[in-house]
Amino acid sequence: MSDIGIKVYLKKIKFGEQRDNNLEYHMHVESQMLKMYAKLLIEMLTNRDEHQSSESVTTVLENLQIEPELKCILYECLQAEAKTHKMEEDRYQQQISSHIEREIRIQRELEQGTNEQETD
Repeated sequence: MSDIGIKVYLKKIKFGEQRDNNLEYHMHVESQMLKMYAKLLIEMLTNRDEHQSSESVTTVLENLQIEPELKCILYECLQAEAKTHKMEEDRYQQQISSHIEREIRIQRELEQGTNEQETD
């Protein structure tokens, strides 16, 4: 133990892969953290709590007199959750479409097989 912190050594512990199959969950959590990070920085820059202001966070960000690069970073952080949600929706719709197409293909193959047996 030191003034800087505590070191913990773990022996004989096996860790699995760093990323599991639940990538959407990780992306969702990361996007929420980015949004909270942006809100916290905006509160620190304006010295106002979000709940005290009648303006939306985006409006406050637009009116901030800060470097354009920082403003862009904060804007992207605020939009991260919406973008992740959109990506999840698109992926879900793609899965639904591929499932429907597969079912239609199987149905056609069954119909063709039935038609061939009838002609024999």
